[in-house]
Amino acid sequence: MTGQICCLVSEPSVQRALVESLTERLTDRSITAVSSPAQLCSRLEAAPIDGVVVGHDESDLDAVAVLERLRDRYPAVPVVVFPRDGSEALASAVLGAGGTDYVRRVDGYETLAARLERAVGGTATHAAPDCCAVLDSLDDAVIIYEPSDCAVVDVNERVCDLVGCRPQAACRCSLDTLRTGGVDDETVQSIVDRTLEDGTQQVEWQCQTADGEQFWAEITFKRVPRDGSPLVIALCNDISARKRRLHRLRSFQNAVDQAGHSIYITAPDGTIQYVNPAFEETTGYSADEAIGATPRLLRSGVHEQAFYQDLWRTILAGDVWDDQIVNRRKNGTEYTANQTIAPITDEDGDIVNFVAVNADISDQKRREAQLRQLHYAVREWIEATTREDVATRTISHLEELLEHELTAIFLYDPASAQLRPAAVSAAADELFETHPRFDEDEGIAWHVFETGSEAIYDDVRRAADAYNPETPIRSEIVLPLGDHGVLFVASQTVAAFDETDHTVLRIVASSLEATFDRICREQTLEQQRDRFEKFAHVVSHDLRNPLTVAMGELERARETTNDEAFDHVVQAHERIANIIDDLLLLAREGRAIDDRQPVSLADVASNAWDTVDAAGVSLELACDRRVLADPGRLQQLFENLFRNSVEHGLIRPDSHTRQDAVECDSTHSRPPADDTALTIRVGFMDDGFYVADTGVGIPDAERERILETGYTTADDGTGLGLSIVQTIVDSHGWSLEITDSETGGARFEIHSDVVD
Repeated sequence: MTGQICCLVSEPSVQRALVESLTERLTDRSITAVSSPAQLCSRLEAAPIDGVVVGHDESDLDAVAVLERLRDRYPAVPVVVFPRDGSEALASAVLGAGGTDYVRRVDGYETLAARLERAVGGTATHAAPDCCAVLDSLDDAVIIYEPSDCAVVDVNERVCDLVGCRPQAACRCSLDTLRTGGVDDETVQSIVDRTLEDGTQQVEWQCQTADGEQFWAEITFKRVPRDGSPLVIALCNDISARKRRLHRLRSFQNAVDQAGHSIYITAPDGTIQYVNPAFEETTGYSADEAIGATPRLLRSGVHEQAFYQDLWRTILAGDVWDDQIVNRRKNGTEYTANQTIAPITDEDGDIVNFVAVNADISDQKRREAQLRQLHYAVREWIEATTREDVATRTISHLEELLEHELTAIFLYDPASAQLRPAAVSAAADELFETHPRFDEDEGIAWHVFETGSEAIYDDVRRAADAYNPETPIRSEIVLPLGDHGVLFVASQTVAAFDETDHTVLRIVASSLEATFDRICREQTLEQQRDRFEKFAHVVSHDLRNPLTVAMGELERARETTNDEAFDHVVQAHERIANIIDDLLLLAREGRAIDDRQPVSLADVASNAWDTVDAAGVSLELACDRRVLADPGRLQQLFENLFRNSVEHGLIRPDSHTRQDAVECDSTHSRPPADDTALTIRVGFMDDGFYVADTGVGIPDAERERILETGYTTADDGTGLGLSIVQTIVDSHGWSLEITDSETGGARFEIHSDVVD
């Protein structure tokens, strides 16, 4: 009788080709075809069938489901599965469901015919136990166990390769031969028993081949039906590559999770599938809120639609998009980010995901804006002419540069040897009723000023040298301004300043110090220019007059041989000598004083009095105090003031008016002996000392002019004496005030550095 072969294939074209090819190759077989499992069952019910070919198409026909259906009713019928697209997973499933053999469509009809002929074997019985053809077609190592004693019934060629044995000895192999480690070191027997009771089991073991190669294996144990009693088949799949991929993926995920930049992954349609912790921290959206949404939830409204269209056009084309973007957080605040979006493709080059990396550069943008503002501020400082003006402008600019409003600039005052507030912000004025003045070695401010080292406190109350431990200020930055003072910036919040604030404030302090240096240089140059102008005035005018007189008198003397003319020449030369001496003194006293020392006023005034020709004039010393001064210059100051009182404080008997003008350092003869006696008094004040006389005093109209260089009403005066006094006062950093004494005479008050 001709053997019967029935083919179950859903595709008509494949069905026709299959019947024609098998009929041509299996000439002693009758080849028929059906299109559904129900038709196949009807054919098996109607007449004996020697063998079955089952196609497989995931969308139309499931060979594994057909096998499970057939084995319940027709366990002895050989079944060869002939899938369109084969895989190891399908082959394992076919074997587990009781398939006899497995041939891929790509292997061709010739291979199918040979395998089918071997499966049928020329008889109507099924050689089910070993299923050799199916086993050897698998890349996985396969071992079939007899569950009762866990004996190996059969293995495929892959097991022989791994274990390193000949096929004849294959049945003596076992998974234990390969295993080097596994979960709890569970025995194969226990897994086989559990498979019989509970169904399919899966474990992962560390294994080693006969050649010593280490690999990870995924072992799947399946129950296989058999007449009498079932078998257990173990499929050993090398998952080392998968393990390595998983390790890389976990490493990548850990890196992404711990990355400082915000990262999210989307589907091709933009749906967010993953966000890292930095995304949550930056945006304020939790992972639950973001996943399933799209990046539109971050839109700030800053960018036009064309911006996003260009973004999508770029990434959908498979290119990387990289640009700055302004996003909005959940709380409504905006931030700027450097955003890079790259497509992720599969093996076929199709885009399966997009990954977006966002680096928050808001701080960088803020710094750039601050530096621009600082640039404009420094340009404005250039226009200022005094340190106080610069300080006031700086405080105004700092309120714009920083978010902290408590700012102040303290400048060093040489007269008091203190750091005094030169400019204070409105917020600081409102917070404090009064602002301190820092004496030497007092508080953080003086330490910064003296050492030139900045001080930064997250909580200034904890500072050992805090000026006021109960201050409402918590965070504080104090920066040195060279020899000029210090810059304060503070906050009532703990740890309010970040590194950006530190950087900007260092730039501000450096620029401020340079500006103060410039102003001081310009002021010094201005003073030098004034002195040069004074010199030029004296040389061009005051020296010319006595020279002209001398020349004229010499000419007259030649003509008349008059001795009186020679006397006039001598007087003119003496006048020139006095002017030259005063010019040299004025030049010397105009230099700044760098080294001061405590000096006794009484001692210096007494020494000065010894140099003054003051017959009939008395000196009273009521000044047992010391000041910080240059002793030589201080003595010169007293000498000029004493001469001014002696020569201009007496009253002439014939006029009872002040003699000449306020003048000093002249060789004009002493007042007549019958003039009213004069007393000069040197005394002290809380902030300095004074020189007063009992003379006629100085009219109010002349007080502003007497200090001008060259101002005099005397024919033989140089007009430099009191100008020298003013220069000495300025070089010490003191101040001079002219007023009336208690008797109506002249009183010169010098506000200076009093020591005690």
